This record gives sequence, C-alpha cells and structure tokens, in this order.
Amino acid sequence: MSGWSDEPAPERWRTAAAAPPEASRGQASWRGTPERSRAWVPLVILVTGLVLLLYSMQLGSMTTSGYDLQRLQSERNEWRQRNEQLQLELAKVQSLAWIEVEAVRRLGMEKADRVTFLEIAPPAMAAGAGEAAAEQVAELYAPLRAPVVFTAHSLPQRILDWHDPYPDQLRRTCELVAAQAGLRDWRFAYQSASHTGEPWLGPDLLEVLDQIRREGRTGVIVCPVGFVADHLEVLYDIDVEAAAHADALGLHLVRAATLGDGADFVGALADLLGPYAEEEAQA
Repeated sequence: MSGWSDEPAPERWRTAAAAPPEASRGQASWRGTPERSRAWVPLVILVTGLVLLLYSMQLGSMTTSGYDLQRLQSERNEWRQRNEQLQLELAKVQSLAWIEVEAVRRLGMEKADRVTFLEIAPPAMAAGAGEAAAEQVAELYAPLRAPVVFTAHSLPQRILDWHDPYPDQLRRTCELVAAQAGLRDWRFAYQSASHTGEPWLGPDLLEVLDQIRREGRTGVIVCPVGFVADHLEVLYDIDVEAAAHADALGLHLVRAATLGDGADFVGALADLLGPYAEEEAQA
C-alpha cells in the first residue's frame, strides 16, 4: 500500500540508524536515513513540474517566435538607421563649429551669434560654380579627346537605405557640367572609399580606369567634381595612387584642376549666397 503511515519504523531501520558509522560502510545511504528518502519526493515533484512548465512555455512561444524575431530585427535596424542619421547631423554641427573656431583664430573674425547651414541644390551650384569646372574640363578635353571621369568621395552603401539624395545629386551635377563643357564621352566613379569592412558606393575610380583601358583607350581625364579644393583625396588618391595605376595600365592620366579660390568660383558662391546674406541681415 502506497503512502506514509505513523507506524513504527521496521526493526532494520532502527538497527541501521543506531549502528556506528563503521558498520554502515558499503551499504546504500538511504537505508540509514528514511527522512532523507521522504524529502526526495516533493523535490522530484517540483523539478518535474518546472520541466513541464518550461516545456509548455516553449511550445506556446514556437508559433510566435519567428514573428517576434522579425519584428525585433526590424526595430533594431530602424533604430540603427536613426542613430547613424543623428551621427551624420552631429558631424555637420561639429564641422561648422570647427570652421567657426578656425575663422576666429586664423582670420581674426568675430564669433558669430549663430551659424546657418545652407544646402544648395546641385542645379544651382552647377549653374554657377559648375561653369568654372566645365571650363577646366573643356580646356583638357578639346585637345586630348580622351574620356572624362567625374569623381566624388564614396560613402557606405547603407546611405541608400536612408534614400539619401547624394548619388542623384552627383549624377545631376555631372550631367550639367558635361553639358556645359560639351562632353560626349564621360562617366562617373567614386573614390577614396575607406576600409571599414562594409560595402561602399561604386564603381571605384581604379575599376573605371581598368574598363577604359580594356576599351583600347590610351588617355583619360579625371575631374574631381565632388571636391572644390586640393584635398588629400585629390593630391594623393588621384595624383599619386590613380596616376600610378593608370601608368601601369598604359593610360596617360590628366587631372582637371579643382576650383579652389579661383575668381569664377568665388564669384559664383557670392551670387548664390548673396540672397541668403541679405535675409540674415534683415532678420
């Protein structure tokens, strides 16, 4: 009959419990401790119940685990994109702050009460400053008749997920400059991609040089339309790295000068910024 009763323990239990330790060696430990044997019963019940509870929870979550994982991944990607956009905006603010500090330190200018960040649409820029770039390219294109490669700094491909207008703005700028320069053979390439372990926008300038050489061409004109001054990306990435790559291919590479502080470029900027400056003065 199952269960426990209040009847006295059998004689063998009492004898074993009263026996010295030496006498119980070699025997099972539960024989001398019936109370310990009883304690295992609720423990086994508790463990079994926990196992069944966890198993039932696992079965209940199996139908929704896929959906929950997809939702969490979507939310994580959304927050990551927002964080990256905020980092870009912060970088813009930091750049403006640095420009202000340098202007005060180097040029002796007074610190402005506020700084306004203006985004000038590519058509407006090409209509003004683009004319200067077109002149630079046209001077080289006329005698050489070599294909022109417009370049700009590459960015990580993830900006496409944000619907960033950067690639479209570059394409539009190149089209306007090419039209003003009367170019028939031109293409676009990115340059100066960083080695961050993630994909960057392409094609890269070196890849385009390879393609031009495969076409049987022997010369190329590179116009860094994405840079207005002689940055490191121009003086090294084009004048040194790209030039050496072109030379190894048998291509004669010529680079169009950047706009820098040329009178045409500065005058075009003055024309673009003039209306904004008047609005600020009247505010």
